[in-house]
Amino acid sequence: LREQMYRYRNEYLKKKECYPQILHEHQEIIESIAGRDKERATNVTGIHIKNQVDTVVGTLRDREE
Repeated sequence: LREQMYRYRNEYLKKKECYPQILHEHQEIIESIAGRDKERATNVTGIHIKNQVDTVVGTLRDREE
């Protein structure tokens, strides 16, 4: 399962239209950590992970069709 998630995560990273969102989320995570804002860092990281999961699941569903 871990290998499959890694493979689909890589496909997600190949989607150039996702880059601005990924960069924005990473910047928010970095700023939160640098500002020692644990609550914000936790929330933003959770959103980032959820977005990745949603994209990977969408990719899997598209392949099934």
